[in-house]
Amino acid sequence: MLAGVAAYRERRSKYRMRARGFPLFAVESCRSANDPIAVMGNPGHVSLMMQAHMAVLAFDSAAIVQRYDLLSFFKLRLSSWLTIALSFCLLFVAQAVYAQEGDPSSDAPIAKRTGSVTFFNKPGSASFSKFDDQSGLILFEARIEGKKILALLDTGSNYSLVSTQLVSELGINSEDVGEIIQATNSSQSSKRVSNLSFEHVGQYSMIRDFYTFDFSGMSDAVGRRVDAVIGYDLLRQLCFVLDSKFKRVLVLPSGMITPNDDRYATIELYGGVFQGTLNGNIARFAVDLGSNSDVSVYSNSWDRLFGKKPAVSGFTVTDASGERRVGERLDNVQLSAFGSSLNVSVTKNPLENENFDALLGYPLFSGRIAIFDYSKNVIYLERQQ
Repeated sequence: MLAGVAAYRERRSKYRMRARGFPLFAVESCRSANDPIAVMGNPGHVSLMMQAHMAVLAFDSAAIVQRYDLLSFFKLRLSSWLTIALSFCLLFVAQAVYAQEGDPSSDAPIAKRTGSVTFFNKPGSASFSKFDDQSGLILFEARIEGKKILALLDTGSNYSLVSTQLVSELGINSEDVGEIIQATNSSQSSKRVSNLSFEHVGQYSMIRDFYTFDFSGMSDAVGRRVDAVIGYDLLRQLCFVLDSKFKRVLVLPSGMITPNDDRYATIELYGGVFQGTLNGNIARFAVDLGSNSDVSVYSNSWDRLFGKKPAVSGFTVTDASGERRVGERLDNVQLSAFGSSLNVSVTKNPLENENFDALLGYPLFSGRIAIFDYSKNVIYLERQQ
């Protein structure tokens, strides 16, 4: 009984010291039963109470180990179940996020961002948008700051532009940065409009900077009000499918579409430029979907490609600003590009360009499917039947 009372008192003292943050035992030496030791930080001798307590601990060791093993078992089992549950939760979240970013097996709308672009389509359930090309240009429905407008798709424009009239109507601030926008026949001083909300209806939306431009001349030329041009600075971030057979366009993130049959010719680009021949001479080409001419050759490359070959003149050329000029043209000129040869009409562009010699216009893509992926430096063009 004395041993039991001593053990109880020692346990109570031990719990008190544990609650105060002291270690249970701090033994410095134990050469014999009479040697001084440090118990809980205080020097002294082993007491009868301590001996009794240690005897009780030795007597109950088997029960303590058994309880410890059971407790460890349940802790391990609980930890395993928690790990499995957490793994399922993480898997569920990952699948939801992946579906939003374009999992082909999911029907969820895509919310993938490339830079500042948000895409509405995804492979497997993509939706085309219609465009109008009656004027020889690609015009499509868009929204700027929520307002429905008509926009022009133009890979030949280095900048994406917004009409000065629309900027004034919406009361949007613009910044004069001394930028000059050069059209074929004229140039305009332009201002920058920052963080403008733009949406190609049914395809993508974005927030980006635009430059102002007076589209009154173009609007008169096409018979409809045009308020924006989507240029190469934006289009080089996208992969877009141009189906001129059915007058429709599909926009996806870069790298999403690669034809796997020989119906498509592969055109590798180098900074948006590729090589072919024109009139039997090597020439560097870029694509200008904003042009309704077959081929437009810059003035500094004209003599090298055609020499003194007489050109037909007397027809009118209208540029994006609405400016008109008398143009020069050559008919039945052999063009070798896209893996095929064809005869085209060539107009002379009064501007000069040191990076490439000529622009290939929208009429060369008429009646065919073309896939433009400027980020991957490639164009896939359906071969002519």
